[in-house]
Amino acid sequence: MLAKLAVVFALAMPGTALADGAEKTPIHDVVTAGNTCSIAAGSAIAGTPYPGHDAVLKTGKLAIDGTDYLVDFNAIPDMRDYTVAVNLHATDRGVDDSYVLFTRDGLVPYTAAYLITKLPDDLKDEGNAMEATMALEEGNAGDHKPSFDSANTPLGAGMEMIADGRVGSACFPTSPFQFAQPAGPASVGISRFVVRNGTVIEYALVLPLPAGIEQDEGVARARAAMDAFQKGLVLKPAE
Repeated sequence: MLAKLAVVFALAMPGTALADGAEKTPIHDVVTAGNTCSIAAGSAIAGTPYPGHDAVLKTGKLAIDGTDYLVDFNAIPDMRDYTVAVNLHATDRGVDDSYVLFTRDGLVPYTAAYLITKLPDDLKDEGNAMEATMALEEGNAGDHKPSFDSANTPLGAGMEMIADGRVGSACFPTSPFQFAQPAGPASVGISRFVVRNGTVIEYALVLPLPAGIEQDEGVARARAAMDAFQKGLVLKPAE
């Protein structure tokens, strides 16, 4: 399975090669990034080194301050060559969003994300929160119609969304969806959502697909990649 996932992720631009004998870190780089929605595709991430940058690269663990969660990069070796941009407690959507965003080559667009959203008081009910989340995603998809199904996550039962043709963006994953051009490479977007202790957690990926692949196979590949990716977001150890 890991070999298959490596082939999927290798379709993206490769990261910088290491010098002979250099030790490979659990993640290529981690920076602090603000709201990046205005950055043009192909531009380098606008960010500064993440506080504790060296410790994150050494341990492979990034605590998401102000939440119950951390990212364990050791659990997602297929993402090792990626650069991560962290944007904590953004409020531009009117809620408290904490983003951990991934890009293979250090350039916009982002193609993978963990997103933790603190729910407002009127959405503390898990059923209402999930219903509102699905409605928001449908709105962001525009004329495209994503499919929804139940799914399991490491943090509990949730929902899965598949969006054929979705691609990454500078505002991934919360902005209106971006889709591949008809003549462009095939792709698929997959997100899983779970509501837990007053927060919505989203795991999000977009994956390029080989030309001519059947839809069912594309979805199967996306689900296999997501099964691996969602293992990287874990609860902080009890103190």
